[in-house]
Amino acid sequence: MARIKNQILGDVSGSLGHVVYKIIGNTPYVAKRPNSFIPGTDPASVFRRDQGAFIGKLSSKIYSIGIIKKLWSYSVKNQSRIYQKIWSENYHTANCNDLDSGAKLTPDLGFNVTNTSFLFDERSFLLKSDPLTELNGINPAIEKFILPVGVIVLKDTKSAAAPPLEIIAFTGKNEILDLKTPLNINITLLPPEYIKYNLYRFRKCYLILITLDANENSIHTSNCLCG
Repeated sequence: MARIKNQILGDVSGSLGHVVYKIIGNTPYVAKRPNSFIPGTDPASVFRRDQGAFIGKLSSKIYSIGIIKKLWSYSVKNQSRIYQKIWSENYHTANCNDLDSGAKLTPDLGFNVTNTSFLFDERSFLLKSDPLTELNGINPAIEKFILPVGVIVLKDTKSAAAPPLEIIAFTGKNEILDLKTPLNINITLLPPEYIKYNLYRFRKCYLILITLDANENSIHTSNCLCG
């Protein structure tokens, strides 16, 4: 198996001709396709291939978000296994055929955010919800900010040159934590993410809220919000 040093094809996984592409962690590899390899065409085999490719891309994007990667690091003994942990957990949580099933962005479920809605715009999207309140175990004496982070799954491309499925990661900005006011958070996408974002008609967002102390250390996380 060879490692690709200068990646020009983007995130590639699966087979192409006589070679097989794999992504291990953030590193792409290419290997010779076995001569006896015959891909199954039954529904179960097709799902496994589609699910594996989807979870691989989803996990890579989750892993790329520094603050989320750090949260996952506490759940593994060997830090080189963080990506594999994210992949394994999401293989049994997310579903390539049912994007409403959500994703697992952190090891723990976190506090509940209720009555959420997403409004997508050209270069940004808006998250609204009920106030968080202290019933969620949030201590405003310690937790001062809230940070939205997550990924967006994109399908139904407007361009023949774009892949049929794309996933982008995003990190919002620190918002002042106010437990009495409904959330009204705008997340602006930066290039190149917003360029990819506008190439697709279908968007599914998986987002968590992370509370931070005055030194921007993470304290609590929310459940995964899907919209």
